[in-house]
Amino acid sequence: MIEDQTLLEKIEDIIGYRFVNRRLLVQAFTRSSFHNEHPSYPDNEVLELMGDSVLSLSVLTYFKNAYTKVAPMGLITDWDEGKLSALKNALVNKKQLAERIRQLGLHRYLLMSRGDMASGIAEEPSVQEDLFESILGAVYVDAGMDFSKAFRVAQTMLDMGLLVEKRAEKVHISYRNDLQEWCQHKKRKFNAPDYSEEQLADDDFLTTVSISEIGLSA
Repeated sequence: MIEDQTLLEKIEDIIGYRFVNRRLLVQAFTRSSFHNEHPSYPDNEVLELMGDSVLSLSVLTYFKNAYTKVAPMGLITDWDEGKLSALKNALVNKKQLAERIRQLGLHRYLLMSRGDMASGIAEEPSVQEDLFESILGAVYVDAGMDFSKAFRVAQTMLDMGLLVEKRAEKVHISYRNDLQEWCQHKKRKFNAPDYSEEQLADDDFLTTVSISEIGLSA
């Protein structure tokens, strides 16, 4: 069981943080299905909610340190909002967080119901993403809401420096941004494309784009 002090210390070594209240660390690994079978174990859902925000702020803090400076006239950035936003999404998406949890081997310690264990749910990317965020939430609470400590853990768990280096120059902002840049190329000087959206069933949208100068509508 994860309550074994040696195992808890091993997890702390992996994430680079020593808990004052190790029950919070246990809670970070407790899925609601385990809580339903063992009510004395609170689940990790609220910690996950907190960790999601901690992770976002951690990435933005890294960007602030790496790509911006504060000058008398305000915040000066090396990259614009579009590229920073795209890079942020590349770092904190489900696939990336799940991959890091697997690399760290932390999903093996999840507490879950017998049914979840039988179905192999610990291998689901969404479950691994939740675990990543709940661990950060637990650190944030245990540290007395000291963001600097949670930030260091986020950097360790995400291996942020290396990941940013690998992703930064390959990040793709969006096809919409690509089209806008194509229209605004100095040899074309087309107006920005016009977009319209129609809501379909099941929260899907149909987007139509038009470029009047060349009579394109798609």
